[in-house]
Amino acid sequence: MDVRDTFTESAEFSSAATGRLTARTGQTCPESGIWRAQGHRVPQVLVRQGERMPEFFAPSSRGGFRPQSVFWELERKV
Repeated sequence: MDVRDTFTESAEFSSAATGRLTARTGQTCPESGIWRAQGHRVPQVLVRQGERMPEFFAPSSRGGFRPQSVFWELERKV
């Protein structure tokens, strides 16, 4: 299953609780910059405006990794 099928495209991006711009996996990136997955201690990623927000790969109980949808938070613009 492609995680992009899970979410519908949205023109609205949240910045409610933290005052920071966020977007979900599969949405179109609203701003070029360095993004981090909320609630996960993983390296940050560079995503350019107009690209799809990436999947997050979490460790699987069977070994390896499995794709997971997450909220991404903009750390800084580039």
